[in-house]
Amino acid sequence: MGTPYLVFNISAFESNRTLSQEQASRIAFTLSRNPSIRTVIVFDPSDKALAQLVETRQEFRSCSVFRTFGKRPLIQLASLIAGAMVVITPDTSIIHFASAMKTPTFGIYGEAYKTVEWAPYRVQHRIMKTEGDLPASSLSAEDIENQIALFLKTVLSGERDRA
Repeated sequence: MGTPYLVFNISAFESNRTLSQEQASRIAFTLSRNPSIRTVIVFDPSDKALAQLVETRQEFRSCSVFRTFGKRPLIQLASLIAGAMVVITPDTSIIHFASAMKTPTFGIYGEAYKTVEWAPYRVQHRIMKTEGDLPASSLSAEDIENQIALFLKTVLSGERDRA
């Protein structure tokens, strides 16, 4: 068996759901400092700005980058998520992949979060959301990192968390 890993999705299509480049870089760096859990970065392959960010920023050097190949990228992504110990993502379809795969999920939600409609379902999760109509990029990276650390501790201890 290989090193356990978590999946950190750094992309979202809508600006209110998108993490800033600084948030993504800092969180990736903090996650990658844990030697017992590998951090695998995923992002939309058509997003050239994120591809350049991951290639050029030092904070991503200790992370693995997931790249799909062939004609079935969604199956590959689903397989990656199914094998992860945790998924960390803004409010995107990745949340629903993780929920379907029963992979514990930490979601970062911006404005217009709809608790009933779009939360992870029947899977251990924690949602961090902004106040009012603020975008996900308004959250402090430090606060996100602290909440992720608490969630990881809960997952690793085997406790249930539905905060």
